[in-house]
Amino acid sequence: MLNTEPEIEVLISENEIGRHVGEIAARVDAAYAGSADVVGLVLLEGARPFAHDLAAAMQVPLELQMLKVSSYEGTSSTGCVEILGEISDSIRGRDVLVIDDIYDTGRTLAKLLEAVGEFGPRSVRTCVLLEKRHEHQVPVTLDFVGPLVPNVFVVGYGLDYEQDYRELPYVGKLNVI
Repeated sequence: MLNTEPEIEVLISENEIGRHVGEIAARVDAAYAGSADVVGLVLLEGARPFAHDLAAAMQVPLELQMLKVSSYEGTSSTGCVEILGEISDSIRGRDVLVIDDIYDTGRTLAKLLEAVGEFGPRSVRTCVLLEKRHEHQVPVTLDFVGPLVPNVFVVGYGLDYEQDYRELPYVGKLNVI
């Protein structure tokens, strides 16, 4: 019997992730210096570990609100972004930091930014752990972003393949067999 378990090649180690999160946290702190009213809108499930580590590394208080979205099936974007939860009206008049795991097609961030704007926040910024190195289908301005990764399917540190591999402490390239 052949082993059909996908291989995973480490792209960003656990230590490197910690360093990137710390650097991003310092930039976010500088941008929100003096603000005590920042809410982080976290895209579930992928951005949860990043958001928690980011909030822990920041000096500025960051209230986290979770929001479930869906746009992937297997290793491909479906092209359809669904916001499965409700955006809380509590973001009205506040500084909102949209936190995502990866900037890939841009569709998810664009749709969410449009939806958030309807609530009248004081400001909206984006914070993304990773950016895929390719031409994005929907351009989005990233205010805070970590490293570029190759245009491959990545897993770990919250990113999944059909709900597997989220728990890996590193980001790796998934070689689907």
